[in-house]
Amino acid sequence: NYPRISYKWWYALAEFVDNSTQSYFDYRERLDSHFESNGDKFTVEIVRDEDLVRISDNAYGMDMNILTRAMNVSTPPPVNDGQKLGRSRYGVGMKTASGWAGKYMSIRTTMLGSGKEITVKLDWDKVNSGETELDISTRQVPTSDHGTIIELSGIYDPAKGNTVKTMKDYLRSIYRIDIREEVMVLKWDGDPLEGFSFSDSTDFQLKPDNTPWSKHLNEKIGDKKVTGWFGVLKKGKAGRSKAGFSIFHNNRMVEGWPSSWRPTQIFGGDSANEGSNNLLNQRLVGEVHLDDFGISHTKDGIYWKTGEEENVGKLLKEKLDDLITQAKIPYKSQPGGGKAQRETFEQAAKSLETEIKDIEDAFQKEVRMIEVEPPLPKNQQKDVNSKIVNQAANKGDSQWSINLGTYTVELYLENEGQSDPYYTPS
Repeated sequence: NYPRISYKWWYALAEFVDNSTQSYFDYRERLDSHFESNGDKFTVEIVRDEDLVRISDNAYGMDMNILTRAMNVSTPPPVNDGQKLGRSRYGVGMKTASGWAGKYMSIRTTMLGSGKEITVKLDWDKVNSGETELDISTRQVPTSDHGTIIELSGIYDPAKGNTVKTMKDYLRSIYRIDIREEVMVLKWDGDPLEGFSFSDSTDFQLKPDNTPWSKHLNEKIGDKKVTGWFGVLKKGKAGRSKAGFSIFHNNRMVEGWPSSWRPTQIFGGDSANEGSNNLLNQRLVGEVHLDDFGISHTKDGIYWKTGEEENVGKLLKEKLDDLITQAKIPYKSQPGGGKAQRETFEQAAKSLETEIKDIEDAFQKEVRMIEVEPPLPKNQQKDVNSKIVNQAANKGDSQWSINLGTYTVELYLENEGQSDPYYTPS
């Protein structure tokens, strides 16, 4: 009973995108040559309304043999000697995802060079009742035509509101590598999705030598590779919603942002998604590639064998010790942190002095005659100002003070602890 399968909309849609990308990878050389000649790019587009979801691509397409195999449940694609299974692994994804999503599915596909368009229509109620005859039709098309269009209708649970945003966020995260490496253009209702990613030069904290706090790993647990990159997010880029790890299999995310994987050996907590909102949980980020490990049939996580997840967590904790230590250090305590803050404060104070002088000059030039109320008596001025001064002074001594002649600028820093590491000027 496909509607009872534990799917989320984003992982169901990813099953179709997986098939599209695998079709492109299998015939990449020929397709790239074709795209180069007509100025096109490999593109997958998702269009949806309340009762229809359409997934279209300009990949290689299918002939009758490939389409027949694709329609058989649990018939994985053939793999040549020495090759590993790609993203289309189990031969169940398209069928289970379409049966979960809606009552009907239609497939219209043309293999490049074949000159034949094939259309198949499915009614899942009939299929589930035992009917095996499919509604198949063909027609002649130009031999330059290629690609596949899949339409799902009779949608059981149409996505609405925040679910739609979540679908887009997951898809641009799942296929972030394909998008940022310009392997694929992934569109949603006509607009290209921007891949979720980080950059050494703009997102990570810098060491005293001006190199980023990041590193790449290439390790093994037994005969299984554990690779990836990791970094410490800088101020303004950090946050629990951004930090944590994403797990990849064949350059396709199977678990991660916007719900990051957090191994308890590093992040703490009782499960992978828990852990306190401390500096480590706000700053440490990375992508882990586990191509040699198994994945679930819905491709929403690693199929961990006994002890594997714990062993991966221990390995990462050992190899990322320097990044973990750095992520825990408050900004003010980092080398150069105090100096940098002092320079920023002095620059801001000088800018304030210039602005005050400009305002005073403007008044002297523009104001000719003005009636003003007499100023408050000094004792009343003191009462008004004291409320502001006391509010800041109660927090302790000012961190820095700069005399601007008529005015004095003082900076008070407030540190509420490791879980709230940012400073608020008063």
